[in-house]
Amino acid sequence: MTVRRLQGTGSAVEVAPGKWRLRIFLGTDEFTGNPRQRERVVRADGRREAERQLDELKKDFEKDTLKRGAVSVAQLLDEHMRSLKTHDRAARTIHADQRIVDSYLKPRFGSKQVSDLDVRDVEKWMMELHERSLAASSIRRIVAVMSSALSEAVRWRWVDVNVAQLARKPSFSPPEHSALTKDEVRRMISAADEDDEVNGQFMRLLVMTAARLGEVVALRWSDIDFESARVHIRRSLYRAGDQRGEGLPKGRRVGVVPLSPVAAAMLKDWKERAQLGGRITDESFVISRFPDGSRPINAETFSKYQGLLAKRLGITLGGRNPFRHAAATWIQDDGMAAATAAVILRHADRGVTLSSYTHPADEAQRRAVETFTDVLRTATP
Repeated sequence: MTVRRLQGTGSAVEVAPGKWRLRIFLGTDEFTGNPRQRERVVRADGRREAERQLDELKKDFEKDTLKRGAVSVAQLLDEHMRSLKTHDRAARTIHADQRIVDSYLKPRFGSKQVSDLDVRDVEKWMMELHERSLAASSIRRIVAVMSSALSEAVRWRWVDVNVAQLARKPSFSPPEHSALTKDEVRRMISAADEDDEVNGQFMRLLVMTAARLGEVVALRWSDIDFESARVHIRRSLYRAGDQRGEGLPKGRRVGVVPLSPVAAAMLKDWKERAQLGGRITDESFVISRFPDGSRPINAETFSKYQGLLAKRLGITLGGRNPFRHAAATWIQDDGMAAATAAVILRHADRGVTLSSYTHPADEAQRRAVETFTDVLRTATP
């Protein structure tokens, strides 16, 4: 007959003279059926002293159990968000995570005890999100925030396992987004020129740098090196709720993008015209609605504009940075090494651009930017 051990029971075994191994039974693993134990090796003069230390270990376990039982998922999420803010995470990331916490995690799990969370709860919830027609990428992001919080709970010894990591992720089929074609980009630039010159210029700058929206908004004339025909990507402007600010580019990856002759000539012409129209300095923003370039354009306003423009033209945009994604596709379609695209796009992992090649030469990068700025030859105002 099998005897079930009670949670919190323990044993003390002398493994060497004066050296004792203490073990406490924490319960049975729900997946493997194996016992979960906490173990500690101590020095003790005889069994009585060893058992006294075992009693102390049991008391610690009981305190942990009480502490864990008293913590709700809502409390865990609040602690997790406070922890993020003290670890220098980007304001935009913190804002996005907080929205996920408030919109999805707290309403579903907030009142539940952390210790009562079950793998099946998470798997069922993921299917519910899918049935609500949430995009696969959105579901992955939501679960990632939950998993990050539960990893903290494991580290703080509030739970023994991260159930979000153990949960089996459904194989959602994300919608396919094809990259913009060069003809579609030309049509968008031409239409933007007709709507508003500033939007047309900004769209060209997105194409010639293949940078992210916030990075291009942040470009100042001091970032343009006309002598070496390069653009320095040093910062990014962001908006996180009511908070606006300037920080490093995504992944803290600053970089340099070579300019094609067409792009360099275009930027030089813009600067000369800006100097005639106002008192710009090296610290003036490249794209601005103010004559002195003292303020950048609003990235969120432009993002909405490009979406509406694409809809008007019958063009499908994939994501917030469609011109960047298009540039990456064009480079690869023209047979350039993935590492060349990785350096220009400043991907933290070259696997994002099909990596592991050698570091590309400067000449390869210049040939690459020629590939995606070719569209500007026939879209020049």
